[in-house]
Amino acid sequence: MGALTAGGLCLAAVCTVVILYLRRAGAGATCRKKAVCEAISAAGIGYYITDLSGEIVFSGGEESVLPGLNKDTCCSPSFYNIDSSTLGLNGTVFRSLAAGMGKCSFKTKVDMPDGKTCVLVHTAVLVRDEHGKPAGCSVVVVNSSALIKLENDLCREKRYLDSVMNSSPDSVLIMDLKGNFLRVNSVFASYAGASDPEVCVGMNVYNFLNPQAAEIVLNDIEALQRGEEGGCFNFTVADSRGNDLCLNVRHHLHRDSFGNPEYIVGYARECPPVGENISKEGCCDLAMLENLSHELRTPLAGITGSLQILEGEDLTPAAREYVGKSKHLIRRLKTAVNNFLRGLSGETAGSDAVSGNSENSAPFVRDVPVEGGNILLAEDDMSSQFFMRRTLENWGYQVRTASNGSDVLKFLAEQDCDLVLMDIHMPELSGYEAIARIREMDAPAARLPIIVMSAYGAESDTAKLEELGVAEFIAKPVRAEALKAAMDRLLGGS
Repeated sequence: MGALTAGGLCLAAVCTVVILYLRRAGAGATCRKKAVCEAISAAGIGYYITDLSGEIVFSGGEESVLPGLNKDTCCSPSFYNIDSSTLGLNGTVFRSLAAGMGKCSFKTKVDMPDGKTCVLVHTAVLVRDEHGKPAGCSVVVVNSSALIKLENDLCREKRYLDSVMNSSPDSVLIMDLKGNFLRVNSVFASYAGASDPEVCVGMNVYNFLNPQAAEIVLNDIEALQRGEEGGCFNFTVADSRGNDLCLNVRHHLHRDSFGNPEYIVGYARECPPVGENISKEGCCDLAMLENLSHELRTPLAGITGSLQILEGEDLTPAAREYVGKSKHLIRRLKTAVNNFLRGLSGETAGSDAVSGNSENSAPFVRDVPVEGGNILLAEDDMSSQFFMRRTLENWGYQVRTASNGSDVLKFLAEQDCDLVLMDIHMPELSGYEAIARIREMDAPAARLPIIVMSAYGAESDTAKLEELGVAEFIAKPVRAEALKAAMDRLLGGS
């Protein structure tokens, strides 16, 4: 409506100048006046000028504004259903314009012979004579019935959409391909801690989910755009009150009229955590869970590492596409395994890396930045060891490996290193036991920075890690960016 009014103001000013010129033009003015009227009519607008009494002294384009309405005279205010006093010297419009208002708009309604009512928008500007004194009003008329109907239809469709979305017991959302929310329902807003769904519009998945969960959502959206299988997964997140929610998420990709991906409609339904009804006493003791976690997550770590190495090779486009699909499937499998193990253990959802920042912890960090240092990698799984060694060497580090805690102690008794990457579950001597013995060694080995890697959750190990002076925990499968960030913190890298 604002655009119509602004356009009407410009057109009114132009038409006023033209008509004033024609009134002074003398010979040929009638012909020119007819041409102007035809041009105004072709533009689909009406136009009229009033004198100080509010009477119309010139008009044009009435047929294009109100087609089918028989007008008695082209200079009758009743044609537009306006009161002449409105535009007269004492009228509200004239007074507003004379007071310095650049334009003034008002509406009238006209009943048509077919029973319909047209809504007209009048945009008036002040006309002055050659002495600069007010002489009347110049007014552009636009039939805005179609626009108002469109606005009403859009508002009604919005109400319908809100009604459908808010009647769902599930969390319902619409987002663009970058994870920005275009519309959410009241259930989603409740999870997010928002009093009104409109508050969430324009925000991103990263505003409501931890980075790991947000990455899962965005990866699924990317997979759907590539035409891969996806659109359904489970994960555990915390709501605005800190309560863990196990959600079954479904994504549907919608395309525009040209077949291009346009937006995502998503649904998230609460579901009971996996293993909720399994007896912890009967089959879920800590030792069993740690072993199960290690056996499930360690192969995933090896596959993930191999794919990351393969991705860095010179591959054909087709091979690179298969690597991308494999990585996506591994991420989905990792999410399913994590949710399964968390359901069994009652462990809450966490991130890939945990820094020990407690006041009671005493982490050991290099005082002087180390670049291209010596790293001792303690990992009993050969595929994971190969991947991590390759990755570290690509970063410029010198790497020595150990397959159990005993080998770690033997190495440190004979050689120095700058940092130890320690797996927890290793044969002969566990990572915890090896770290405890390292802390009992003479300096500098006793103060070595250590990063712990484990396929089991960090939450139950935090206190033990702090006691041993371990500042960093990395969950398996190890993500290269999380590992690099942890190493930079301990070695003083950029």
